[in-house]
Amino acid sequence: MSNNILAPILNITDEKTDKNISFEAGTTSISAIKEKVDNNEFSVAFILKPIPFSAIKEVANKNKFMPPKSTYIEPKLRSGLTIYSLD
Repeated sequence: MSNNILAPILNITDEKTDKNISFEAGTTSISAIKEKVDNNEFSVAFILKPIPFSAIKEVANKNKFMPPKSTYIEPKLRSGLTIYSLD
């Protein structure tokens, strides 16, 4: 999508920093997103199919990276120091 739509059509070359793109949580309803487009808060919206966890693992095993926000996981996984005892 980045190479075929965002960059050539919408002139968005960096999804991390461009102010003309935003991401909605995977829990946001389609009707809520549609309402934002209808109310001109968004000019356009793309609703993408979830990426299977196996695909995320495959990319990680190859030491590659996924595009920003493509790895939204709900519920959020516990991480870091919250898992380990601080004894």
